[in-house]
Formats: sequence, structure tokens, C-alpha cells
Amino acid sequence: MPAPRLTNENTAAPWRTCLHEAGHAVAGWRLLHRTTRAAVFGNGSGVADLGGEGGVPVCFKDAAATAAGKAAESLADLYPPPLVAMAEPLEKTYPEEAGRLMAGVASLMPDEVAIARWCIEGREDQPNLWAKRHDWVRASASEFVLEYQHEIVETAAGLYARGVITLPAEPAQEGTVHVD
Repeated sequence: MPAPRLTNENTAAPWRTCLHEAGHAVAGWRLLHRTTRAAVFGNGSGVADLGGEGGVPVCFKDAAATAAGKAAESLADLYPPPLVAMAEPLEKTYPEEAGRLMAGVASLMPDEVAIARWCIEGREDQPNLWAKRHDWVRASASEFVLEYQHEIVETAAGLYARGVITLPAEPAQEGTVHVD
């Protein structure tokens, strides 16, 4: 049987999702020093578990890791999707894991909402600071993606090829990525 045809039409959106989730995972791994896990689903959505509580970020680094997903999407303009077939949907290859992850996705707030809440929280009476905090988080996430773009792309490629990837909190050696 011939390999699936790899064209821009059928790989661009999943690749962008993989980059987005890899941006979160690498940021959680590097900035928060936590074991992180990312997964993509057959419906085109994805999730990254940054090893924290979820919800509203509790500190600047949490907010930056949340913002790194959107910032990492820009890498799709620089790096084409891997020339391998995309993984079977996670629901098919790891049904129990997919069910657990998808249940968690339903309770998550969108990244932008989480970032906005962090920007406002504790400063409800200082609206002049909200935009400054938001700009600070977004700029820092963009700088992070620029600095770690190769690790993000490597992680996204593993996610694209396998559907799920884990970055252990204390890797055996610098830059090592564990693929499930």
C-alpha cells in the first residue's frame, strides 16, 4: 500500500496543532521544570498537561507557558510538517489515555482566557496594568519560542508521528525528548 499523500492541505492544521501543544509542553518543561505531556486527537484538537493545577496561571512562568502555545504556532511558517505519516488518532491507539485527557480538556478554559485572568487577578482596581502584563507575557512567550524553537519543533514532530509525547522533569541529558 502506498504511503499517504503528504500535502499542505492535509498536514498544515494538524502540524500547527502539534506545534501549539509542543510550545506549551517545552515551556512547562523548561520554565516550570515539570514533567509535561502533550497529545493530539482525531478531531484536530490537542492538549498539553503542564504538570500543574490547570486553570488560571499562578505565576508569570505559568502564564508564559500558557502563552507559548499560540506563539509556537508561528513556527509553522518556518518549518514544514515532517515527511512521515501522521499518527493514528489517539482515541484509536491509546483509548484509555485519550479518554482521560479528553475529559480534562472539557474542564479547561481557553489559553487566552487563562492569560487574561492572570493579568487581572489581584489587580482588579488597576486596569492600566492589565494590558502591560498581557504584553509582557506574550512578548516573553515569543522570546521563549525563538530561543527554544528547535526543541519545540522536535517535540512537535514526535507528537505528529506518535500522537502523544512526554518530556520528563529531569531528562537524562540536555535536549532529550522521550516519545511514548
